Amino acid sequence: MTRENYYKAIAEHYDREAALYEQRLQTNQTLKIIRDDFRQVVIEFIQGRDILDFGCGAGSDICFFAAQYPEKSFTGMDLSSKMIEHTHDKIINKKLSNVKLSPGTLDDLSGQTFDFIYVFFGALNTVPDLDETAAQLEKYLNSGGRILITFVNKWYPMGMLAYLRRLNFKKAFERLRKTWWGYSENYLLRSRTYYGWQIKRSFKNFNLLFKRGYSILYPAWFQDRIRIKLGPFAEKLWHLDTYLSKTFFWSWGDYVLLVFEKDSDK
Repeated sequence: MTRENYYKAIAEHYDREAALYEQRLQTNQTLKIIRDDFRQVVIEFIQGRDILDFGCGAGSDICFFAAQYPEKSFTGMDLSSKMIEHTHDKIINKKLSNVKLSPGTLDDLSGQTFDFIYVFFGALNTVPDLDETAAQLEKYLNSGGRILITFVNKWYPMGMLAYLRRLNFKKAFERLRKTWWGYSENYLLRSRTYYGWQIKRSFKNFNLLFKRGYSILYPAWFQDRIRIKLGPFAEKLWHLDTYLSKTFFWSWGDYVLLVFEKDSDK
């Protein structure tokens, strides 16, 4: 598959998912809890004036941050024209003047640089070459700039056990394959999952400031019913995940989040 066709397939997938994506944001409380924590980490590490939302999706996050930081300039980038449309509508409805949109890939950002870049919910799992993309992101990041990235993990024991209990062996080990077909049962998404050490290796030119694992024991976003059944115990699992993120088990959850900084002399 050519690079152009690869990106076209990714764009078509998210075009189909755009409406469902919006609905999920409104109804899935577990997804909201995890997203809110992503946002809190951004607030802790954000710096500079020019900010890039890589894979901005339907625009909920970029509009949230643009409203929080009216003095900063935000650029939202996404392959999906439908996602861009949703984002544009939110910008208009919220009357935000500090957001612009850049449909396409990093190749289309020629001449722009940023002080802070963030990537929510595994957009980097869909790039054809992570090493190449890390090098591109470094080029677009100003000296001393920071990047916050999230990934769907390759090694997710609790998820594997959940599928094994249902004797679904194909799903249990799907993430360990070279190609992962995403969460959706309806539309397959060609992507890749990564071990924590692979992510660190790809971003070896940066300094690691922070790392956090999500849904190591706490239910994953697609297990919202389990979180509800667990009741108050779910919150205890959330706090336990916070502790486990400081150990070897940090990359054993459904998602990981890392914050890197580019050397000030680069």
